[in-house]
Amino acid sequence: EAIAINSDVYGPVLFATALPGLLLFTIGVVLFGVAVARSASLPRLAGIAFALSGLLFALIGFAIDQVQTIGAALMLVSTIWIAQTALRLGGAAERP
Repeated sequence: EAIAINSDVYGPVLFATALPGLLLFTIGVVLFGVAVARSASLPRLAGIAFALSGLLFALIGFAIDQVQTIGAALMLVSTIWIAQTALRLGGAAERP
């Protein structure tokens, strides 16, 4: 019975939902990274790093676990960089 449950959980339904979700996540992260990189006010390198981290985390990390850890760390660092820059710019815009 445990084998049947395992087959149900990790069967074709999982891959039919997880793979398109993974692909859409990757596309969204890459597009956001490109938007940040093309932005005049946000750091270009942070956008490039964010886009690259999405590829490493989702696509390559799906096959190689160690790469997923590197992608996640790069995504964390680039997200913090983007957020700090946005907060700094937002605070400057509010001052008279």
